[in-house]
Amino acid sequence: MRIPRTIAATLAAVAVTGTLILTAGAASAVTGPSVTSGEQAGYAAQGARFRFVTETFTLPDATKFASEVAAVGFSVQLISSENTWFVFSFNTTTSSGVYAASYANEFNGGQSIGSSGALGPNGWASAGDQVTLSLYYDRAGHDHLTATDITTGEAHSVAVAIPSTSYTQARVGAEFGDTPSSLVTYTPPGSETLLVTFSGIRLTTYSGHRSGLTSWWTHRKVIMTSTGDSSGVVEVRPHDLSHVGSVFQVFLEL
Repeated sequence: MRIPRTIAATLAAVAVTGTLILTAGAASAVTGPSVTSGEQAGYAAQGARFRFVTETFTLPDATKFASEVAAVGFSVQLISSENTWFVFSFNTTTSSGVYAASYANEFNGGQSIGSSGALGPNGWASAGDQVTLSLYYDRAGHDHLTATDITTGEAHSVAVAIPSTSYTQARVGAEFGDTPSSLVTYTPPGSETLLVTFSGIRLTTYSGHRSGLTSWWTHRKVIMTSTGDSSGVVEVRPHDLSHVGSVFQVFLEL
């Protein structure tokens, strides 16, 4: 769901508890059934039109997960009613551990790729650094992307021209394949293993409503399985939300 990580790493290759202003909508939050994926684990928000999503996390040492997966990314995503996915992530192969910040506008769930590219040089943000990803749709033909390394103070931004759209879903989480329809090779660890902690998660709707994942829209867990559907073995999953939907952790499962 991005530039293939082996390419991105050559092109440009903590949790901090976010303070979030509580909104009235949080009290009427709706939790939907989990959805499955062959390459993602995190959370999805649906039932509104979203124009902004952001998250903060610490880049893990990806080489520590080389026995389980070949590549890993941590992303914010906006998804349209036409099944167009705009994916913005820090990603790397677990053999190199050198991160790239890259993006891709993917049509038909990744069947074809529109705009794509990288922000900053190879490895400008390193394992152990605390980073933030922000994705904003201006509703005038551009997605605005900012990747910030809070540890070093370095940041990179770009505005990407896109076809007119309506984003009806936002996602945050971890990913392991190249498109939404990918199935990845996964070897379970010896015990449940923490991959990453996300915090500072905020979403904004077209109407200007701001919240974490917990609000009047429906939020769902996204669980990675061996088959990409509910018949498969659970491989990677998020734990429950906390702090009004602004914090959660993703674990590799047995």
